[in-house]
Amino acid sequence: MGTNYYVTFPDREPIHLGKRNAGCAFIFRAQPWFTSDNATDEWGKLLPTGIIRDEYGHILNPETMWLIAKDEADAQLPWGDFYTSDGFAFVYGDFS
Repeated sequence: MGTNYYVTFPDREPIHLGKRNAGCAFIFRAQPWFTSDNATDEWGKLLPTGIIRDEYGHILNPETMWLIAKDEADAQLPWGDFYTSDGFAFVYGDFS
């Protein structure tokens, strides 16, 4: 069981931010322009430009979202297409 998170915008479709599963580290949804060198920074730039919501409609601020993403940092890493130097997993495909 897990919770999906999205960044919503007034003028375009929401972007799937990632998912947190119980007992596992948060896994981010990679966007086409992301690489292992810039992925964390790119999400960091994107988060404040929209409204972050979980799949239940709860609104989160960027600081809270980062706390959620880092909360299980030492938990079992999920699968991923690539990992950043700060330990975050990213996947390009749809996994919600």
